[in-house]
Amino acid sequence: MHAIRDLKKILIYFPIIAVLFGIGYYMARLEQEEKLGIKRTRDLMGSAIEIQVRDKDKSLAESAIEEAFNEMERIENLFANYNDSSMIQKINQSKDTLISVNNEIYALMALCDSLWQMSDGAFDVSLNKLIKLWGSESDSPAVPKNEELEVALRKSGWDNISLINGNKFLRYSEVELNFGAILKGYGIDRAIDVIRKQGIKNVSVNAGGEIKSFGIDWVIGIKDPRDSEQVIEKVLLGKMSIATSGDYENYFELDGKRYNHILNPFTGFPADSVMSVSVLHPSSAIADALATAVFVLGPTKGLELIENTTESEVFIVDINNRKLFSKGFVEYRN
Repeated sequence: MHAIRDLKKILIYFPIIAVLFGIGYYMARLEQEEKLGIKRTRDLMGSAIEIQVRDKDKSLAESAIEEAFNEMERIENLFANYNDSSMIQKINQSKDTLISVNNEIYALMALCDSLWQMSDGAFDVSLNKLIKLWGSESDSPAVPKNEELEVALRKSGWDNISLINGNKFLRYSEVELNFGAILKGYGIDRAIDVIRKQGIKNVSVNAGGEIKSFGIDWVIGIKDPRDSEQVIEKVLLGKMSIATSGDYENYFELDGKRYNHILNPFTGFPADSVMSVSVLHPSSAIADALATAVFVLGPTKGLELIENTTESEVFIVDINNRKLFSKGFVEYRN
């Protein structure tokens, strides 16, 4: 495995922020606290984003929530592949090999580069041709033909990207970018940053599988990947964020086989050795990315990655319904 990089070096690109929520979770709340809060929901980044703020100044809370939603919408418009006017779509449609980007895109690419190296390539945001081939982000997913898969694999892979100083990068093999495996986590981090700058001390942001809060202690429940009505683990979040990758939210079945949306960048097929991965980390963006990486690597190599990554813990349900977790995960059990 490549040398594990200290995540403190990675995080020079981003503020470390407290954030919260996601599909596959519930949050335990005291009734009295609930009455003090304002909760708003908006559809963004392909999910129902829920923001809760508890503050005596209701006007300030409403204003902060609106600013946070606007920030997440700005990020979606910048990075989303389904938005033809986004910078990422323009990059994907360009025929250029040498491409210039703004500071924010370059910073996120630099983080993704570090995470790609840390995970030995399991986390990869250059798989858009594979994603389109499988129809993972469409209403009509399908198993591709072998010859089509081989072509898409040749035109995918972060080893076809080289970052250059001055906010530029080189792109080979017509590779296309797709930040779906980190974007909601990054959006949560930015939303929380906006709210905290208003002086608000109790907030949670929920983005379909990515969860973080600051202020009061939040207890969340990790759902059983095969029974959404059952909780199999409870976590006291504290200052950590949590992100889950699972095979149960976005999948299709053919001839009795389940095909989920999390693609293995080495084979081009959906990763299938685990059912659910929940990663804890102070940064929601990094938790989001690591959850994908562990899902691809599988339980053994995935646990190894987390044990060697600063400030990270993981809870895994493998394909045989075994529950595994990193050594420090027990500290967050509730």
